[in-house]
Amino acid sequence: MGWAGPLCARTLADLGAEVVKIESTHHPDWWRGWETEVAADPPSHEVKFSFICMNRNKRGIVLDLTKVEGLAHAKALIAGADVVVENFAAGIMDRLGLGRGVRRALNPSLITVSMPAFGNDGPLSGIRAYGSTVEQASGLPFANGHDAWPPALQHVAFGDPLAGLTAANGVMACLFGRGRCGGAEIDMAQVASLFQYSADAVIAQHFADGPLPRTGSRRARTASCVVGCAEFDSWLAVSADSEAALDGLRRVLHRPDLSRASDDVIEAALAAWAANREPEDAAAERRAAGVSAAPVQRADQLCYDPQLMAGGFWLESSRRYVGAHLIPASPFAFDGARPAIRNVAPTLGEHTDEVLRELAAAAPA
Repeated sequence: MGWAGPLCARTLADLGAEVVKIESTHHPDWWRGWETEVAADPPSHEVKFSFICMNRNKRGIVLDLTKVEGLAHAKALIAGADVVVENFAAGIMDRLGLGRGVRRALNPSLITVSMPAFGNDGPLSGIRAYGSTVEQASGLPFANGHDAWPPALQHVAFGDPLAGLTAANGVMACLFGRGRCGGAEIDMAQVASLFQYSADAVIAQHFADGPLPRTGSRRARTASCVVGCAEFDSWLAVSADSEAALDGLRRVLHRPDLSRASDDVIEAALAAWAANREPEDAAAERRAAGVSAAPVQRADQLCYDPQLMAGGFWLESSRRYVGAHLIPASPFAFDGARPAIRNVAPTLGEHTDEVLRELAAAAPA
């Protein structure tokens, strides 16, 4: 459900895997919405773009795993699968009757990836958590923000997508080695994936006598900051990460006195210089002087970003209940072509009958 498990499975689906997503009518994927209004027109659980983007290239079925028939169908799917992906809390699959022993008996060559917040073992393994709360255990809130702030959580629940992408890497490695090593159980703690994201801060803290300085948009050892431009809520990010870049900054600002030790002075000079400029023009001037600079893009500008459009990142799609819409493509392209969207995200239970017919046809006589 949500982001972590579905992103792992979507990555595999984009690469060509056939993915069957199992939901429950009573407990559908929460990214369809926390409260389902089946009688609404359109149904509220069929119009959430977070779900639509995260579940392309999948077929969707509904099963009640608390019932004998539903559990039997799930076991039949597992018996014929290459990979099972789940992001339940630790122990849920065992309670559903689909624990490791059951899965391996059904399919010895199966690869399973589970991604509880803190893994399947240890004193915190039984704690339920989400991407936004996993971050509390990563040390990252002490690297974000400013010194005067309390620990600062990101608005985006980074634990989820990082876990999903890391899990997909693990699955691909196991698929590559399955001929030599057989099936595998991948136990991947979501909090551990966050350590990769905050590795520089974790390492730096081991060499510091006290708390690390928290510098907001500034960066240690570089003349870096974000300043406002002419239009409301338009911004420019600048980073002079070498002496040559700092010389370029001095020339453009006509400030030969600037040094790396004068962060406040550099930011004030940049803010005054950018105040009457458009961010794109200001960034171009900086880059011409050998200084790294770019506009800070708002989310509502991304659909019209020339670079993303030229790279074919936005694809036109159409789906029941929402009609035509844009959807982000896979982040990778192979020989210039991005993986196709073979199927739009399934409506709740859309492929149940189809998949169950396939299971029945494949069952031994």
